[in-house]
Amino acid sequence: MVTTAVLILVVIQFAQAQTGDIEKQAGFLKPETAPKDKKIAFADFLENYYQKGLKLFPLDATFAGDNRYNDLLHNDITREHREKVNAYYTQYLEALGKYGKNELTEEEKTSHEVLKWECEINLAGFKYPTYLMPIDQFCSTHLIIGQFASSASAQPFKTKEDYDNWLKRVDVFVAWCDTAIANMREGMEQGIVLPKSLSNKIIPQLASWMIVPAKTHHFYSPLSIISLKASVRKRPMK
Repeated sequence: MVTTAVLILVVIQFAQAQTGDIEKQAGFLKPETAPKDKKIAFADFLENYYQKGLKLFPLDATFAGDNRYNDLLHNDITREHREKVNAYYTQYLEALGKYGKNELTEEEKTSHEVLKWECEINLAGFKYPTYLMPIDQFCSTHLIIGQFASSASAQPFKTKEDYDNWLKRVDVFVAWCDTAIANMREGMEQGIVLPKSLSNKIIPQLASWMIVPAKTHHFYSPLSIISLKASVRKRPMK
């Protein structure tokens, strides 16, 4: 994969760059003011938050067993998507203020506090330009997609639609890799990089995607499932 090779090269350069002042160089635009929604029942408000969140974070939906968005993979390190996420949390944090605790049940008060914390902690994250450090060795989009590709994770591979959904996700993942390369190069220019010791641990992860025969590559696993099912169907009935 050419994109993977370039990504490895950038990570190597990334590991050699110097760390800068992260918070002062966030470079994030303030979102447009979210519209004021009419107040609805608190339970409906929470459900709306959850449903919109699934569409905004489709990988979370797949992990939760909700297959409606299995074809989606947002390029979450672009400015456009980051502003959508910022507006999402801003809108719900503002709307949350309409609900006084004296009108909520004890369970709803707990949900109120949890949602408030979740919105605030995610909005606080926009102070830091993490999009310039899009990959790490623990939890990153390239690792999640790798898990899904193995056919042993949450992404289903049972029907033709499942495979079509996966191909759409992979197409966006290629674009995500290109964006990651561009963002890391920008981060290197600004001195916003991971520590060298951490970057060096990512390189073998990416290299493992390139040095194996195609049919033993974990991205080939979904095709192996097709071959196995076809073989089973061809077996004569006893």
